[in-house]
Amino acid sequence: MNEIYEQINLDRNTPVPLYYQLEQALITSIKNGSLKNGEMVPPEKEFAKVLNISRTTVRQAFSELASQGYLDRLKAKGTFISTPKIYGEFIQTLEPFASEMKREGVTPTTNLLKASIETALPEIQKRLQLPDNSKVVVLERLRSGDDRPIVYVKTYLSDKLMHGVINEDLDHNSLYVLMTEKYNISVQSVNRQLTAISADDFTSKQLHVETGAPILFSETTGFDNHNKPVELSLASYRSDVYALNVNLQVKAAN
Repeated sequence: MNEIYEQINLDRNTPVPLYYQLEQALITSIKNGSLKNGEMVPPEKEFAKVLNISRTTVRQAFSELASQGYLDRLKAKGTFISTPKIYGEFIQTLEPFASEMKREGVTPTTNLLKASIETALPEIQKRLQLPDNSKVVVLERLRSGDDRPIVYVKTYLSDKLMHGVINEDLDHNSLYVLMTEKYNISVQSVNRQLTAISADDFTSKQLHVETGAPILFSETTGFDNHNKPVELSLASYRSDVYALNVNLQVKAAN
């Protein structure tokens, strides 16, 4: 890792701030391949000592690089050279997570964190148009790509329609495929709302980001061929890993 310092030449006789010089030197190393995607970067303290600069200077450079997408700062793990973002199209197409990841050349994994049957809260009951005191299946899953957490999802399903689904192998099987092939429920359309929020303590732990880090929050309601809501999923995406790709057509003016 000493090679990283050999490519950094800070000029203290120029008015250009040291943090900016460090930032640009690291960008050059990333672009020329000297620093590889996913490679761990030395801690701020080491940078400051080797380069004889303050930790504040190093921290400012790292913060700028992270905001530009060059660095990933993972809680309790360290700082890493960012791997390319995954560009999803889930606001214009309905595609299983595994298929989406494979299309991007990423190996998907799903971990079922919790599966339970609960009495639906009033808001969930309303969203799924269920009778009073209905039971719902609650699934909590962490979905990753190349072993990086990407999205934490909490899904609500009618227990009457999907009874027994908690016994399925949801780590390796698509929920939508199971709904169609085993439970005869076909999701024909979805309504999806997106919001930018800050990660709370629980979500930051699941996604391996700092508490308060910006994340993308998605609320998805799936409807069957009778336009009845059959699924409600609340998903929190890492914004430093996952980005949206949207293709729009120009609508002719009246």
